[in-house]
Amino acid sequence: MTSTKNMKSQIKFLALFLICLSSKAQNNLPVLYDQHWTLHSSKFIPSKLGDDYGTFNATVINPYVYLGNSGFSLKALDGLNNSKINTALGQMADNNILGMGLDIDLIGMSYKINKRDKEFMSFSFFATERIGMNFLYTKDFFDLIWNGNAKFEGRKADLNLGYNLNWLREYAVGWSMPLNIPSVGDDVKIKVGARLKYLQGFGAISFEKSEVALRTGSAGRSLLFETDYAMNIAGYDGKDFESAGDLPFNAKGSGLGFDLSGSVSFLKNFEASLAVIDIGSVKYNKSTYQYARKNGFQFDGIPIRDIIKGGDFDVENYVTTEFKGDEKSAISFATPLPTRLILQGEYKTRKSTKGKNREFYDKRACITYIQGFNNQPGATTKPFVSVGYNHSFNYVFTAGATAAIGGYNRMAFGLNGSLRLGGLRIGIGTTNLFGVTSLNGSGMDFTFLTGITI
Repeated sequence: MTSTKNMKSQIKFLALFLICLSSKAQNNLPVLYDQHWTLHSSKFIPSKLGDDYGTFNATVINPYVYLGNSGFSLKALDGLNNSKINTALGQMADNNILGMGLDIDLIGMSYKINKRDKEFMSFSFFATERIGMNFLYTKDFFDLIWNGNAKFEGRKADLNLGYNLNWLREYAVGWSMPLNIPSVGDDVKIKVGARLKYLQGFGAISFEKSEVALRTGSAGRSLLFETDYAMNIAGYDGKDFESAGDLPFNAKGSGLGFDLSGSVSFLKNFEASLAVIDIGSVKYNKSTYQYARKNGFQFDGIPIRDIIKGGDFDVENYVTTEFKGDEKSAISFATPLPTRLILQGEYKTRKSTKGKNREFYDKRACITYIQGFNNQPGATTKPFVSVGYNHSFNYVFTAGATAAIGGYNRMAFGLNGSLRLGGLRIGIGTTNLFGVTSLNGSGMDFTFLTGITI
């Protein structure tokens, strides 16, 4: 069998669809590096909670959207043609990941308890809407669709695909506290933090396992599909998905999660932080369904009794039915949260504001390493490394730049800025400027932030 014009048109559509829905990174660097957003940064490093002068912080409706992929750049699909598709195939690694996501902080607030003008303990609360998906794909998958199976004769085509989608609503209570340990000395300060989260799950698609391979017989006369997969769905009855309007009010499952972190400040200007976040899972037990298949099948073609008149045959329906496998309803399954390890080092210099003499960081340089433990929406096992610099002008206006590599992306450069007007704060930022302003990136993201501090 060889590729056809129809197959090539399908790959063009699929590539455009995936890149439009694809996702960059789950790492909101503007809130990690800009000191105006310590309440928001505590979602990633809980021990950052309380790291500003404010006693009370609040935020409402702060969106963060992220898009991108690790397989190829957006430019490879600009003016899509045969040459562009071949270029995109050449850029791909054997295994790739893409996805999309939207996080919206519906409401967030924190309160700091001081003793002798120093932080004693801080608490926070967040309600966040989390919607995310990712798609894991192989180079062989796209190569097969675009170039046909003839080139795979005599060898196995690895078609392992994974698709995960979650719609979660998260309620999180946070806590942080400096530790008074006299033995470490006055120049070393240790702070710990944690967050406990209750999550409602409104819909999910999750692959427990996904192994698919194709072997092409001599002269392309037969196709042997080797399959071992199990796909779980919540919010589906085997025929139809629930309408989108009903999903936000009808939870299909729930679960618990937590975050832990610690920070150490030393030599006046240095700080190191370690965090493990999104430990836990969501269990679904309402409106659930499963498709599963093990072993495989051989496709030798479909017999046609009358080639002139045609017949009741449908190749697409035949193959779909074979892949569909066994069906089960009313199952119970759990999806893990996107667990990540975060390591961050900082160098920062301090100044005091005019008038109220409040201390702030006028220069702040950071390096961050993030390692996902799974490929759930919002995480990837591909390591992510970023560096950033932020400069604060008398704690009124802050501007910064970042550079990152890994994760959902290849390489990304970003900018962020924020403004403080009395107790009101407003900010914007992107971790992938080239993806927003041109097609040179492999994705894009954007965050908009507001808050008040008292």
